[in-house]
Amino acid sequence: MTGLAPVRRRLSAAGLSAVGGWGRRPSTQAPRAAGARAGLPFIAFEDGFFRSMDPGAPEAPASYVLDRTGIYYDASGPSDLEAQVRARAAAPAAAAAAAAPALHAMRALGLSKYNRFADAAAEAEALRQLPAARQDVVLLIDQARGDASLQAAGPLADAFRDMIVRAAEAAPGALLALKTHPEAAAGLRGGHFDDAGIAAARAASPAAAKATILRLTPRLRPAALFARVGRAHAVSSFLGYEALVHGLPVTCHGAAFYAGWGLTEDLAPTPVHRRGAASLEALTAAAFADYCRWFHPSTRAPCTLQEAAEALTARP
Repeated sequence: MTGLAPVRRRLSAAGLSAVGGWGRRPSTQAPRAAGARAGLPFIAFEDGFFRSMDPGAPEAPASYVLDRTGIYYDASGPSDLEAQVRARAAAPAAAAAAAAPALHAMRALGLSKYNRFADAAAEAEALRQLPAARQDVVLLIDQARGDASLQAAGPLADAFRDMIVRAAEAAPGALLALKTHPEAAAGLRGGHFDDAGIAAARAASPAAAKATILRLTPRLRPAALFARVGRAHAVSSFLGYEALVHGLPVTCHGAAFYAGWGLTEDLAPTPVHRRGAASLEALTAAAFADYCRWFHPSTRAPCTLQEAAEALTARP
C-alpha cells in the first residue's frame, strides 16, 4: 500500500522513511513520538468501508485505508479523506462517475461494512414489529463500547442516552428502533443500548419515559431496514453514512466523517471550517475510489472495488 518495505524497530527510528500504525490506537503513541523525534511522517492504517462478512480479527478486511495526514474518524485534525472530498466536490461529473460502483454495491447489491445478515425468516419477524408507516419509525444506531471512532468524534459523554432523549422529543409517538452493533450482538464488545442505557434515557426525559422503544438485535440487511424507517440518528457509525446513501435524513450526534458537509443535521460541533459543502457523490467517490485500497476476500490480491464487492456478495 505504501511502496515501502516493512521493517520492525523497537527502540529507534534510525534508517526508516516513515512510521506506521493502526489508526489512533494507544499502541501508536510511542511510534508516533519516535517518528516525530526523527522527523519522520506517520502513516495511519485502518479497516476500509466494505470490510468483511463478519466483524473481528479472524476475518481479513476486503479494504484498508491509508492516511498520511490523520485518520478519517478523528475530527480533532484534518485527514487525507477530507482533502479528497474537497477535490471531488470541485469536479461533480467525475465524482458521480467514480461514486457509481460503490453506490450500486450498497443500493443494488445490499453491501454494508459487515455482510453476514440474519436469515429471511428472522429478518421478516424483526421487521414485522415496526409500524407500516415509515415516518412512524426512528432508527437509532448503536456503536461498540471503546470504538476508536467514538473516542475521536468529539466530547460524547452520554451521547447515546441523549440520542434516545432527542429522538423521543423530536418525534413524540414514533417508535424508536435501536439498532445494535454487530460486534455487540456477536458478544465481542458491549454496546450502549443495554437496559441501563435505556433506563438512563427514560429517567432523563418525560418524552423518553413515554416512548415506545424496540431493540433490533438480528443483523438486518441495511436496505431492508432503511426502507422501513423515516429518519436515522447516529453518533459516528458508518451505518449513518449508509442511511444517507439509502435516502434517509440523518441526525449526527458526533463529528462523523460524513458530518459537516451539508448532508446531515449536525447536533455536535463539526469541523465545517475544514470541510464545506459536498454532494453525496463527492463524499462517496473520495471514500471508496480514492481513500480505500481493495483486496480480494479470498485470494488477498489487490483488486478493484467491483471485484471485492462481487466476491463479498457471492460468499455464503
